[in-house]
Amino acid sequence: MKLFSTIKTISLASLFTCVLCLSELADAKSLLYRYRDDNGVIVLGNSIPPEYARKGYQIVDTFGRVVKDVPPALTPEQIAEQERLKKEKARQEELARQQEEADRTLLRLYSHPGDARRARDRRLQELDALINLKRKKIEANDKKIVDLESRAADAERAGKKVPEQILHEIERLSEQKSTMENEIQSHQKDRNDIVEDFDEQIERLEYLMKQLHRN
Repeated sequence: MKLFSTIKTISLASLFTCVLCLSELADAKSLLYRYRDDNGVIVLGNSIPPEYARKGYQIVDTFGRVVKDVPPALTPEQIAEQERLKKEKARQEELARQQEEADRTLLRLYSHPGDARRARDRRLQELDALINLKRKKIEANDKKIVDLESRAADAERAGKKVPEQILHEIERLSEQKSTMENEIQSHQKDRNDIVEDFDEQIERLEYLMKQLHRN
């Protein structure tokens, strides 16, 4: 009696499993494609033509419940836009990575905006000293040139030929003056660049300090 009961239980369980399997197979076979044709009419079918599949469709069961919603295929313009957005995202991520690296380097150099200001002032003082030195040399050259030109004028008034040595020295001092004037212009440009670079670094340090305090 027990054996019969056990066999009966197993048979019922197996039968239930088979029914479920058959039900799932039946459901799978009864799935339909739902789409709109060229006239906008909703069509249900066991298959879907490729030209309509590209426009998007739904897979539904026999009760009309949506099993899967397939969106329309992307147009070439949409694909291009997706690619552009992907590249832009990668570019922004690379810029963020570079900024993080620059911030770490900046914090290794200066622990506080005040450190950067002092470093800036030292650089400017060095440049200003160099500019002033060259200006003094130019003033000294001008005095020598005036003296040499006066001697050349005296020789000409006396009806004498101006010595070649004086002419060469005037030319040398004039070239030297021109060179130092160009160097001063270059130093002044360097000075402006230093101020601009340090201003950016100081501003960034102030921002980073605020973020650290917030955290």
